[in-house]
Amino acid sequence: MYKVAIDLTWLRHGVVGGTESYSINLIEGFISLDNKDIHYYLLTAKDNCYLFEKYSAYKNITILKLNLNSTSKVQRILWHNLAMAQLLNRNKIFVCIEPVYLKPFIRLRNVHFITTIHDLQAYHYPEYFSKLRVAWMKLSWKRTVKTSDIIIVTSNHAKKDLAESFNAPQDKLFISYDPVVIDANNICEDGILENLGVKKKQYYYMVTSLLPHKNVDTILKCLAELKERKSDAYIPLVVSGVGGKSKASLLAMAKELNIADHVIITPFIDEDERNYLYKYAKAFLAPSLFEGFGMPPIEAMLMGTSLISTYETCSYEISGGLGTYVKNARDSKEWADVLEQEIKKVDSEALKQLTAKYTKEYVAGQFNELIKKLYLDIEGGNA
Repeated sequence: MYKVAIDLTWLRHGVVGGTESYSINLIEGFISLDNKDIHYYLLTAKDNCYLFEKYSAYKNITILKLNLNSTSKVQRILWHNLAMAQLLNRNKIFVCIEPVYLKPFIRLRNVHFITTIHDLQAYHYPEYFSKLRVAWMKLSWKRTVKTSDIIIVTSNHAKKDLAESFNAPQDKLFISYDPVVIDANNICEDGILENLGVKKKQYYYMVTSLLPHKNVDTILKCLAELKERKSDAYIPLVVSGVGGKSKASLLAMAKELNIADHVIITPFIDEDERNYLYKYAKAFLAPSLFEGFGMPPIEAMLMGTSLISTYETCSYEISGGLGTYVKNARDSKEWADVLEQEIKKVDSEALKQLTAKYTKEYVAGQFNELIKKLYLDIEGGNA
C-alpha cells in the first residue's frame, strides 16, 4: 500500500478560487479512479476541515485535522518546517502532494514532495503585489525548485518559464494540465439574457479580471473600432468576474470610448448561469497576455462556443489550435478584422480528443503514476 499526503492547510475557501478547484478536482479524480493500492491522507486546517469531511466516507481517504488555521501564515510555516515531518513519518507517509508552491522551506527527513507551480505571475508582474509579497513568493519558488522531487507545471509555456526564471532542472519538471470539470447540462432557465439586454449568439463573452495582462482594454478598443466601421460585428460584450474598483475602471474606459451601451458586466453569477452565457455567446474572447493554464477558454469550447484567442503564452497550446487566433494580441484593429470574419466553429471530435487529458481522472492518473514511481525510487535508494 502506497501512502500519500495532500497538503490542504493553505486552502482558504472562496479566497484561492482557482487553486481550490484544482485541489478538489484532483481529490475527486483520485476517488473516481478508486486505486486500491494508494491511500490518500488529506492534511487540513481546523478552519477548513469541513470542506473535506464528505471524503472521509471513502475507504482510501483519511482526513488528518491539524491544530492550525489556514488564515495564519505564521502557524502554517512553523508547522510545515517544525512538525510536518514528525506527523508524516509517524504515519509512514513518505510522499506529499503540494497543490501549490506553499511547502516547507527545508528538506524534511524521509518526505518527498510533488509540488505544483501554476504560474509565476508575481515574478513577471510585481506591480500587482506588495514588495514583501513578491520577495516572499520568489523565495518560495526558489526553495520549491530546490526541495521538491517532482514539480508539476500546467503547460509547456509554464515549464519553459520556470526553467528560465529559476533554473528548474528539466528532469524535475512534469507537465500535467489542470483538470477542467464542467457539466454541459447544468444551465439555467431562459431569462438571464433578457435581464442583461442581449440575445442568443448576439454577444461576445469573457470571464476575466481586469489585471493589465488580461488585455481587456484591447477588446474595448476593438469594439470602438467596430463601432467606427459601422460593422455588423459590433455587438455587446458581456463580462463576468470583474468587480469592485475594477468594474468602475472598466465602465469608465467603455464610457471614454463611447461604447458603454455595449459593455455589460454581470453581477456574481452561479455556475449554471455562467454555462448559459458560455453556450449562447457568439464567441468567447480570451486575449490574455500571460497564463499558466486557463480554464474559461476550455470551458467555453466544451459548451460548444467558438474561441477567439491569441498566440501569446499558453493559449494556443491548451486550446489545441481549435480556435481562431490573433497574431498581435495588442492590436485592436486586428481583433476587429477577426471578429468581422466568419468565426470558426469548434471541431467536436478534435475537442473530445484534446480535453480527454483535461479530465480529473486523467490528471489524477498521472499523479498516481508519479506517486508509484517516486516510491519505487525511494525503495531503490534513488530519491
